[in-house]
Amino acid sequence: MGYVLENTCVRSWETLRDLLSELCFCSPTDPGKPAPAPEELKAAVLRCLDALLHAAYGGVVFKLFEPTMLPGLGAAISLLLALGEQEKSRTVQSATLKCMQALTLQCDCSLDLVSVGQEERCHLGNTVASFLPGFTIAVSRVITGDIRHGHAVTVRAIKVWFKTVGLVMADDQLQNTRAGERQPGSWGD
Repeated sequence: MGYVLENTCVRSWETLRDLLSELCFCSPTDPGKPAPAPEELKAAVLRCLDALLHAAYGGVVFKLFEPTMLPGLGAAISLLLALGEQEKSRTVQSATLKCMQALTLQCDCSLDLVSVGQEERCHLGNTVASFLPGFTIAVSRVITGDIRHGHAVTVRAIKVWFKTVGLVMADDQLQNTRAGERQPGSWGD
């Protein structure tokens, strides 16, 4: 599935939403917590999730940040944060952090098919601000966690942290919030 997603473009909102909900697997006994699964399966699912987020083409990905999707987006972010915080595998932790970067459109790879303009960036910052307290706590736990997970996980966690906090706390973001220029649901098509 990861191979297919890496070599295609997702242009349908329904396809993106359905695949995202299928890939964000939760424990049936404790919603919001990662389901118990082997490390290889978690890594494969995270690879598919990353490929899906990169395959979302044009304005389709921006629909994730509309007010109606906040519960689903929050569940995905919470699940990724819990997985990154609880998982001991470096591979899974690094893949989780990479998915967090892709989910917040802060990815630093060359595969980006979506250009984020100023208006979209402000709306994205407003949406991600809802999750900032839990996000900063969880990522700081990954950063200060087990020193044996290596520098790659720590560096990626720091990068995810500063890019996300920078997105939410950017000067232009704060100026637009004060000026009341936010118009939810009016962009991304």
